[in-house]
Amino acid sequence: MPLLKTTPEGDVLLTAAITRSIATSEAFKQGNDEEGVRRFVNGVLGEGSYEKLPPPVLKRLMDNAQELKGETSSRNLYPPTTCEDVQKVKAPTLLLDRERSPKMFRLINDRLEHCLPSVERATIPAAFHQMEVENPQAFNETLLAFIAKH
Repeated sequence: MPLLKTTPEGDVLLTAAITRSIATSEAFKQGNDEEGVRRFVNGVLGEGSYEKLPPPVLKRLMDNAQELKGETSSRNLYPPTTCEDVQKVKAPTLLLDRERSPKMFRLINDRLEHCLPSVERATIPAAFHQMEVENPQAFNETLLAFIAKH
C-alpha cells in the first residue's frame, strides 16, 4: 500500500483505503463482526459486493473474521515500504492482476513490477479479488506454469 504514494493517484487511493480500514475496525470494536466483514468486502470489491457473495464464501469470511479484526486494528497496518526495499527480493516473482480488480491493486502491481529485479506478470480473467475461487482454472494454470518455469 505505501507504494501507492509513488503514483499520481496514490495519496487519494491510500487515504480511501485507510478510511475503509478505520470504518471496518470500528464495526469490529462495537462487536459487530458481520458489519466489519461487510465493510471490508465492500471496501475492497466495491459497494454492494458483500450481498452478492455466495453463502460458502460468506461463511469462510466470517470464519476468518478474527484475522481480519487483527489486521484492521493494527497500528502499523501499512508499514513503510520503498522500491529499494522491494528490490531486495531476488527470487523470481509472479504478480497476478485480476481482470476486475479495483484500480489500487493494479497500481500497486505496476510499482512492484517496476521495482522487482526478476518479475513476471499475468492477469486472471473474470476475477475480482479472490482469483483462486472466482477463476480457479486460470489461476492454477498460471501459477503452475510459473512454478514449472522456475
